[in-house]
Amino acid sequence: MEYLNPLSILNISPEKLGKLTSKHIKNARKRLLAEFELNEVTVLKVKGGREFDRTSLLKLLNELEQEELRTFHMMVYKNQGLCQFLEAGSFGFFTTEAVTNFPQTPAYTLRFVEFIAPYFSYQYNKVLHSTFRKGDWENLLVLCTHPLVLPDKWHSQCYADTLKHLVGKYKDLESYTERIEQGMPIDKDLYGFYEEVWLELVNTLPEYFMDVRDRYALKLRDLAIAVNNVKSRPAIARMILYAGLKLDISQASKDKLQYILDQLPASSQSNNTGGSSKKSKAGGSGTGGYQYAGQEEGMESWQMALIGGAVLTGIWLIVRTIF
Repeated sequence: MEYLNPLSILNISPEKLGKLTSKHIKNARKRLLAEFELNEVTVLKVKGGREFDRTSLLKLLNELEQEELRTFHMMVYKNQGLCQFLEAGSFGFFTTEAVTNFPQTPAYTLRFVEFIAPYFSYQYNKVLHSTFRKGDWENLLVLCTHPLVLPDKWHSQCYADTLKHLVGKYKDLESYTERIEQGMPIDKDLYGFYEEVWLELVNTLPEYFMDVRDRYALKLRDLAIAVNNVKSRPAIARMILYAGLKLDISQASKDKLQYILDQLPASSQSNNTGGSSKKSKAGGSGTGGYQYAGQEEGMESWQMALIGGAVLTGIWLIVRTIF
């Protein structure tokens, strides 16, 4: 639900709100009607180039004649950080003390919070998803550092598009895992499911996303099992499991990933020197687990690039953290 503060239409500064009278509102209404008629248009461009139709703009001006709504609009208008976020998705609100002090501001009653909730959740949902999708870790951190200023019932609307994005990524991972299980060759798309930058973005998201993080980590476990059992690539399987363990997930999920990791041969064991060596099949039961014979095949160049890419990504993250 888009927000436009009607006081923006009046072109009045926050310092002069105390002098606002019904005459200002009537004059603004006349000006808008005249502009529609003179230009023979159905919509007008207002603040920020956004378009509103005649009905919407007149409705906004009418809200200024209702005492409670006028008070709420004035409260938003005085808090320019909040106003700019509701109108245009500006990050300024989240980088000032305004968001920190928001819950403790006496004037911000439950009625006021309910008033801004549809607009806030609409804008937050758009901004969070856009920031996450672009991989903008710094601004994502800004958004997620502070708790939402809205009651819990609005959280699902604030996180809707980002959650949908993650569920889509999970389904892609699920589909890829099934193809590996059916014998499809491992390709360069594999690394995209567990690259460190992606995992860091997912970890930055708040507690609300814990369930989908758990599901994603467990699907990484399934992928690792397939890579080891079907493609005979324990080294890559270990990398996938280590990545999954870096996710902010429940202890129960961590234990499940660690269980599979413990069944895989150690790095030194994967460098076989004789054809009679054995390799573990992950996910088996019993003391010995399932076994199959054969030496591990050498890694192809693109697979080495995956490992190299992961190392370089780790170095980049360390440098960014320091500086």
